[in-house]
Amino acid sequence: MKLGFFLHTPFEFPENLSEKLAEILQENVSENSGGLPVELPEGVKANLEELTNEIIFGILSFDKVGFQTNKDRINFIELAKTRFYIQITPRYNDNIFNIFADGITPVNGSNLGVYPASIETRYFGNLVKKKSVQKAAEDFKNDTMKKSLEGGKLFFSVERFDYTKGILEKLEAYERYLKNHPDRIGKDVFYQLAPLNRQKIHTYSRYQNACREKVLKINQEYGEDYEREDGQIIKKGYVPVDIRTDGMKREELVLRYMAMDIGIVTPVKDGMNLVAKEMILSNPKAALILSEGAGTHHQFLENGLGGEYHLVITLFKQI
Repeated sequence: MKLGFFLHTPFEFPENLSEKLAEILQENVSENSGGLPVELPEGVKANLEELTNEIIFGILSFDKVGFQTNKDRINFIELAKTRFYIQITPRYNDNIFNIFADGITPVNGSNLGVYPASIETRYFGNLVKKKSVQKAAEDFKNDTMKKSLEGGKLFFSVERFDYTKGILEKLEAYERYLKNHPDRIGKDVFYQLAPLNRQKIHTYSRYQNACREKVLKINQEYGEDYEREDGQIIKKGYVPVDIRTDGMKREELVLRYMAMDIGIVTPVKDGMNLVAKEMILSNPKAALILSEGAGTHHQFLENGLGGEYHLVITLFKQI
């Protein structure tokens, strides 16, 4: 019998991982104690170093290990090389790296492969062809943009209301976009779908509240009361950001993909992010803004699709 392990999250271990984890632990302990400083137990950092070794040891104990991207696999191998003596044998015909470490890996070594998560292409392809979905997409766009001036664009994004998804950073970029391009105020709408989760965890609730405050600030500053320099009157009821926190069925999500002009996928860190793939398949004519934090970005680059979308790092320089 052979055992396999698949890592669906990114693999990025900073050199100062122990210090970073200790800082996070210190912050959480301090918050739970009413903000008072709390001394960490002696040996915590040493234990975290040992934990890092155990994680690498554990992963190499499997016969087969899967990563989302080549980048994640390389990161793992580079870290493993700093902790253990390993022998690496590449198999280029099937993109496998066989890793052998005496006393750690199985007798025949551990095979490290790259298996990016994908989507049900046939399902999405059939859905976008349905007349009822096409009509619903048209109705949704008309309803969402009815308070916008002529020439408005619909930005769309969807992810869990999670600090790893870059929602706050996205809102800050959109705020900067409106500030630097006031001619778009009154026209463009950013529709953010972010189903709530883990609200009882302080880190999450604090982040979610910060995002809500940012939405309120943008809508107050650039909403219906904003006075355009060209004299155009912004329509009553216009809001530049429309954020929704309820979940929805797949068909409802797809029709929003079909209605959007620009899709935004900007996680801070994400193993793959299938939303970007769903957007492209559902609406190939739309623009896609994609962050380097998404594993999808690295998969696209490795397959020669890097020039087909806008990277956030370059977008920031343009807005």
